[in-house]
Amino acid sequence: MSENLAIPQTQTVWRAVRKGTPATGLERDTSAPVSSDLAPGDVLVKVDAAALNPANYKILRLAPNWISGRPHVVECDISGTVVQSNHASHPVGERVFGYIPLPMQMGKKTKEGALAQYTRLPGDLVARVPDNVSIIDAAGVALVAETALQCLVNFAGVQSGQTVLINGGSSSVGILAVQMAKTLGCTVWATASGRNEEFVKSYGADVVRIHLFDTRLD
Repeated sequence: MSENLAIPQTQTVWRAVRKGTPATGLERDTSAPVSSDLAPGDVLVKVDAAALNPANYKILRLAPNWISGRPHVVECDISGTVVQSNHASHPVGERVFGYIPLPMQMGKKTKEGALAQYTRLPGDLVARVPDNVSIIDAAGVALVAETALQCLVNFAGVQSGQTVLINGGSSSVGILAVQMAKTLGCTVWATASGRNEEFVKSYGADVVRIHLFDTRLD
C-alpha cells in the first residue's frame, strides 16, 4: 500500500434517503465516516469535482427504497486526487477521473457515490487525468464516454469507412460520440439546434443537420 495523504475520519456527503425530488429525497450529512479499510484493488479519492447525471434524479423520483438500496451517497462521476491506494497503477497523489456504477452505490458493497468529499471505488474504474485537461472538465467525462463507446462499438459495431448519424450532436453523449466515431474512421453526420451547428462541427462532424421541430435537443 502506498503512503497515505492526510485523511480525516469524517466528511460531508449528500445521501439519498427516500423516494422523491432532490429537495425532499436527499439529506446532507456532515459527519459521515471516511472509508479507511480498502479492499485489494481499491483507491480512496479526495473528490475535487462531481458531475450530475439525469439517471440519478429519475431513480430518486421513481424507485422505491427497497429497489434503490437507500440510504446511499448519490451520483456517479468524479475527479480528484488519490489519497490512499491498494492499486498498483494509481499511486497516492495521482489526479484521476472515473465513475461509481449505480449498482455499487445501491448495493451492499460500498453505498458510496460522487457527492462526497472522499469516496472509495475500484482502481480499475478510474484513469489518470491528462495534463491538458482540467480537473473540473475531467469530472464530466467518464459516464457519458462509456455510454457513447457502448453505443458505437458494443452495440452498433461501427467500423472505419462507415457513415454514422449522431442524433443530438451537442448533447453530452453526442459530443463524445462524434469524436469517437471520427477516431474510428467514420464519416459523421449529426443533428443539433441551429445555434450549435458550428460547435458540433468543431468537434469533427462532417455534416450537421438542424433539427427543425425540437430546439431542446441540446
